[in-house]
Amino acid sequence: MAHPQRLFVEGVGTRPVIFARNRLCVTGRADLRLTQETLLDTLLEPSIKIGTSTPGADPGGDYAWQFFDRADTVRAGAKEALVRKAHQLVGGPASPKVPAGETATHYFFSRHQADVFIGYCSSHTKIGIGTERLSDLPLTRVEVPQALAVPISYGLTMLMTIKEANRREAAYRFALYLMSPDAQRRLLEYGFLPGGGL
Repeated sequence: MAHPQRLFVEGVGTRPVIFARNRLCVTGRADLRLTQETLLDTLLEPSIKIGTSTPGADPGGDYAWQFFDRADTVRAGAKEALVRKAHQLVGGPASPKVPAGETATHYFFSRHQADVFIGYCSSHTKIGIGTERLSDLPLTRVEVPQALAVPISYGLTMLMTIKEANRREAAYRFALYLMSPDAQRRLLEYGFLPGGGL
């Protein structure tokens, strides 16, 4: 929401609305038996390699670090330990290249570069909550528990600087569509939560 809010404050965008929400999930090897109750303990185990996006370059990494901040409020020293264990594997300029046709999760898990990966729940819609198979790797995905959850909201603002009438009209139609029941249903199919609100 920070970007659309800034456009509004600068006077170039309308007041932003939330059109979709997301949440963090942790995907891991099935043998780790991840649950919401054991998630933090598992992540803090010395042998567990944590994969994340790159903070500062990828919002997914920023959210992972906010999750580490929250972990510190329930377990002193957790943030420092989690940051030390985190491998910034995607989204940054120095991130390893994932071969075409491979998912990042599969690639890094199969090469033992990560045991768990912190990302958006919408990123792994083919990995249902619980255990399923992705390629040849049995994986489990668990949503970050509410006490540690980080709010993730996607904002929409209309630029008031669009001069061409047809572009302005198309932008307004698209914005209205994003808030429609049909679009909200489609977002749910891809693992997002409904929007609505300021």
